[in-house]
Amino acid sequence: MHFRLLTGTALPNAVIALIIVVANLVVLHALTAHGPFLAVTTFLPHLLYAVRALEIAAAVSRLESVRWSFLNYAEFLLTGDTGAAAALRAKQAAVAADTLDLSTAASAATAAARAGCPSYPPSARTSHFFAARAVRIAAAYLAYTTARAASRAHNPFVHLPLLAALDPRRTEVIIGCLAYGVELFALLDLASNVGILGLCMALGCTYVPVMNDPYLSSSLRDFWSRRWNSLGALHRLVFEPVRTFLARIDPVTRPPTTPVSAEVAAATGKPRAARRAAARSAPPTRASPHAIPAAATGVAAEKAAAARALTRARAHASAAAVAAFAVSGLFHEWLARLALARIGPHLPPSAAAAVAALDALPFLAFFAAQAVACAVEAAALRSLRAACGEATSKWLLPVAGRVSLVVGLFAFAPLFMAPVGMS
Repeated sequence: MHFRLLTGTALPNAVIALIIVVANLVVLHALTAHGPFLAVTTFLPHLLYAVRALEIAAAVSRLESVRWSFLNYAEFLLTGDTGAAAALRAKQAAVAADTLDLSTAASAATAAARAGCPSYPPSARTSHFFAARAVRIAAAYLAYTTARAASRAHNPFVHLPLLAALDPRRTEVIIGCLAYGVELFALLDLASNVGILGLCMALGCTYVPVMNDPYLSSSLRDFWSRRWNSLGALHRLVFEPVRTFLARIDPVTRPPTTPVSAEVAAATGKPRAARRAAARSAPPTRASPHAIPAAATGVAAEKAAAARALTRARAHASAAAVAAFAVSGLFHEWLARLALARIGPHLPPSAAAAVAALDALPFLAFFAAQAVACAVEAAALRSLRAACGEATSKWLLPVAGRVSLVVGLFAFAPLFMAPVGMS
């Protein structure tokens, strides 16, 4: 139904997304009314499908989606991207470079960074690729079973009080966070390599792994923006809209009017615009010696304006990251309470501690702490780069980034892992 609405009607993508989300909620409510098994097995697929519908409404133009084939549609559902969307981003990046549009250029740069995640079209899925996937699946399964056994045998979150379970200085809490973290990563990696890869092979789509080797992250920002859950929708649904909105309303970073070339102006029948464009493209006359100080002053003013615009663009990105982390925290709180409402009557008595822990909003606190840690890390690394020389920064910045990654994750990991372990 979603594909037919996209390609066969004139409804806006936002209206189509609203219809699909409501239909998913109705179907999900009907399925989960039959017991906890259907509640667990059908909730996540319906949720992911609804999120993809919102992503289509936010990131895909109506002119593009109406020309989709079913393969394009399936590719976007599985990977969050299509070849046409990648080509459109490249075109936007080229236009932004010509017009000095800071908001679009920053979005294009972020998209390019996220495009650094590995992708495997059908032509790249060789025997070497399948051998590497088989080894990865075996390693992920071994890590999952080992971490699951360790977390169940030595679960510190069941017998410890809530405040003690949130103390990252306790050895048992560190071991519990490591076990549950490895278990969560291995489970998501297995779902990516088995479920999504199988569907991409059946449909002939490009395969994009969900996890981009997060254990190789160079910093906390690298972990959240490119490595962990690289197909996350919050970047597209929250981060980019907030940053673009802030850049549009800020007079410092507001994009200038796109210049019109003489050829385009003449072709569109605008002689006055053609004369102005021709005057801009005419070779400059020789300046007098008295104009040199004024030109130098103009260059300094341009450099100062560019520095102010860069500072504002960084502030916009930080504000957008805070918004994305806040939405992620609220989403996890809602998800935990919805799951508790569905399967709460079937939980053992030992899960009462997890129910009490949810009253403290641990997931929201965890993601809020991550937002603050990412902002502090960005400022600290910039200061360190400015204070140190080029040769020192080459080895010192990666070390400092990995130290901040370990501290930022493990200092606040009990906020996320304690409710999971208690249940």
